[in-house]
Amino acid sequence: MKLSIDQNIPLPKEWLPAQGIEIETFDGRQLTSAGLQHTDLLFVRSVTQVNRELLQGSAVRFVGSATAGFDHMIGSQLEELGIAWSCAPGCNADAVVDYVLASLARLFIDPRKRRVGIVGCGQVGGRLYRRLRQLGVEALCYDPFLQNSQQPGLVELDELLSSCDLVSLHTPLTRAGAHSTFHMLDARRLGLLKPDSLLINAGRGGVIDEQALLQRLRRDQDLRLVLDVWEGEPHISAELQQYASLATPHIAGYSSRGKLRGSWMLIHELNRQLELNWPVPAELPKVFTDMQLAAGLDWRSAILDLYDPAEDDMRLRDAYEVEKGAGFDRLRRQYPQRAELSECRVNEPELECWGFSRG
Repeated sequence: MKLSIDQNIPLPKEWLPAQGIEIETFDGRQLTSAGLQHTDLLFVRSVTQVNRELLQGSAVRFVGSATAGFDHMIGSQLEELGIAWSCAPGCNADAVVDYVLASLARLFIDPRKRRVGIVGCGQVGGRLYRRLRQLGVEALCYDPFLQNSQQPGLVELDELLSSCDLVSLHTPLTRAGAHSTFHMLDARRLGLLKPDSLLINAGRGGVIDEQALLQRLRRDQDLRLVLDVWEGEPHISAELQQYASLATPHIAGYSSRGKLRGSWMLIHELNRQLELNWPVPAELPKVFTDMQLAAGLDWRSAILDLYDPAEDDMRLRDAYEVEKGAGFDRLRRQYPQRAELSECRVNEPELECWGFSRG
């Protein structure tokens, strides 16, 4: 049995069968149908478009995407080919919430003094809402697929955009249906945002009409931006980077544990759908680090001691100026180890609400 796996997906050897498995890695942007003729199992990330064209005539029986989103996969076409498939919803949700809070820390913004709007309240947005509510933050939500009994604070999108000081986007990218999210924030809706508000996009790049956003910024530089996702990745707008307070290369969910959790979820689903018995643990092992914080350290300094998105911002600006899209991909491929807040134990009880674990 042959497994072809994106070179950026971690896969511990102890989770693999002792024998009878061949492993081949590939560059996710370069994969073609010719490279899959003898592949039985395929593990990808969001940079690989998975459809009939890629898989027809191959031996692939299962495709797993080690990502929360699945807009890069056409599930109906895989099903027509008789290929089982899965993604890993929520695998990096805590990491993305950490990224949002770290971005606020870096920009000296205390969410407890803002009204926050969350667009998309699935795995990430829902967790962000709960984390903010633990902090006593006033938060509004927009998600047309949820009811108030499922998600408190629901309002219409226009109301959220026009009444919040901070808007954070966490929707999938969809191009069909009554609630398509492609260019959901068009010129009209971008015009609803309050002057001096902060817009964060750590979901999918195509949710914002970047040309409309640039037009507003050229006219009035009255918005602050944190952008982790972009239209046309890895070839992104250099001009939009310049307007952004923080610009990062689609790494909001790139905690080490989040990546590992994606692989762990895929193997469990592989075992279930194909009735295999790969030796993946029933629970993802927990590894805690005890953070030694200086006495009286505030929430901002504590978070930035663990993860500072300004470092990712600096790396992207430097790399993109020289390498363009190749630099964007290299930063993702060579991303350093990063812990989640929940993996760090602290002795300051007030920091628990931000996501740390109590020591």
